[in-house]
Amino acid sequence: RNYIPNYRTMQAMRSDYNQHSRVQSQMASKGIGYLKAALESLEINSTTNPFVVADYGSATGSNSYEAVQTIVSHIQNQQPSKEIHVTHVDLPNTDWSTLFNLVAAEGYKIPSTVPSGEAVQGKVFTSVVGRSFYEQVLPANSVDLGMSTTAVHWLSKLPVRLSKTIFVSRASATTEELAAFEEQARLDWTNFLELRAKELKKGGKLYVLVPIKTSEDDDSKHPADTVRLMDEYLFDQVKAGKLTEEERGEFTLPLFMRTIEDLKEGIPSSLNLEAISPALTNDVSAIIGANVDDATEEEKKKKREVTARAYTNFSFAVTEEYFKSKLSASGLRSEGEVNEFILRMKDSLFSQLCELPTIRNRKGAGAAVLVFQKRE
Repeated sequence: RNYIPNYRTMQAMRSDYNQHSRVQSQMASKGIGYLKAALESLEINSTTNPFVVADYGSATGSNSYEAVQTIVSHIQNQQPSKEIHVTHVDLPNTDWSTLFNLVAAEGYKIPSTVPSGEAVQGKVFTSVVGRSFYEQVLPANSVDLGMSTTAVHWLSKLPVRLSKTIFVSRASATTEELAAFEEQARLDWTNFLELRAKELKKGGKLYVLVPIKTSEDDDSKHPADTVRLMDEYLFDQVKAGKLTEEERGEFTLPLFMRTIEDLKEGIPSSLNLEAISPALTNDVSAIIGANVDDATEEEKKKKREVTARAYTNFSFAVTEEYFKSKLSASGLRSEGEVNEFILRMKDSLFSQLCELPTIRNRKGAGAAVLVFQKRE
């Protein structure tokens, strides 16, 4: 199969994604125990340098930083003289300067000595590849450890425009639309694993933390309030003649939440599924800002505003550049007009969230960790 990712339908993260991606970062942290277990059983060749780490879907760095630091610390403890090369992979229009600044400011911390008392002499080198991970991005048989955190739910392309919403769910997608997303997600997952199997060295491992739908997911009943309100705003703009129906359809996000059972399918014979976690879940409202409880009216108002701002910032940190690219595609709007449209959409979401006594999230959304090893 010849996969050609469509960069115009894929999403790069903007500069403030790190600041507003606490949900993803905390979910990524939940998988660290599985990463440590995978490292414990990984054979590290003492005669070759460097140890190569590939970070597939790095975005601007916040979601993968803890995992990379865990890997670096483990390798240095095992072999203090080992050099490590970390390659961050994401779309060419990713805000790479934010990742560079994160790595420059934080570094990947290397102790001066390890528990054995031996001095650490190995260094850590970093590089980036501006390509989609739905392509081969590194040479065959070159990667010791691949990793991907909260990235593979983004699809390689948009399979179909949704007629009623921007986010596919059983509550709002037609049977045909849902089937198209399911098929694209199936193809992309198989392709992703086949490419990583090609890049891994024999015995190398692949650690993947991916958002999923759990058995408790209630997306057949209702969407999250943020999605519902953005949908309503876009349809209002169509009615007002400020947005065409075709443009509204182009706002469809190329995202799909697989189930754990979906992830067990399409695994190439060259990879052994070494471990798979149960569903890992987050209380989103506890991370972004708790919903209003007993308090004075003034306190409730302030709390709603803080929570609404957090949800708004999070929603647009993930989607804003994608939405702007869709509005700009026709060439009929100036940059200022595009920015004004997005600003009004943000303000609308924020003001309506402020009016809600509680903000409804999708119940049962979570993530799963899978660890693969390339067969000898």
